Amino acid sequence: MASTTPAQGKELPIRECPECHDAFRQKRKDQIFCQHTCNRRFYARKGRRGARAVDMLKEWRETRGSKKGVLGDIAHMVDGWIREDKEAGDD
Repeated sequence: MASTTPAQGKELPIRECPECHDAFRQKRKDQIFCQHTCNRRFYARKGRRGARAVDMLKEWRETRGSKKGVLGDIAHMVDGWIREDKEAGDD
């Protein structure tokens, strides 16, 4: 059974889930993920990464850059995220 928008009766497009990369037909126009599990995994990872970045940036700012290596640690952390995303096919 095809998904349609109530007002138009048109079939919604097939998308690729940004988390698992499976193709799925949207049930709503604003649907991004194929299932709730993918949504939770995606935003949990984003939240963990963001929290870690905030802690490191606060440390860098509080020391006014006098603590050597903090900015390099931040760059190394982000490089790791980029590498993880490429390995997972999220580039």
